[in-house]
Amino acid sequence: VEVEGILHGKRSGQVSLLKLEEGTALVPHFGSVNWRYTAHLGLLVPRGVWMHAGGESREFRQGEVLILDDSFLHSVEHNGTGP
Repeated sequence: VEVEGILHGKRSGQVSLLKLEEGTALVPHFGSVNWRYTAHLGLLVPRGVWMHAGGESREFRQGEVLILDDSFLHSVEHNGTGP
């Protein structure tokens, strides 16, 4: 699901809901601008789901937010079990 906000004819925000199945990954990628930060909130998070960005790794935790500069190369992997 994706919702995009428009203000004065310009894109002003975006909300996406994503589900990553166990044993899958989002390949390393980066945004096209260096002024955007993204916030990632884990709603249902089993152990073993990791985000890698800028040479650092953080494990997702249910109810906690990870924020990153979208211009850095980043990826996500789900090595856990469950949804």
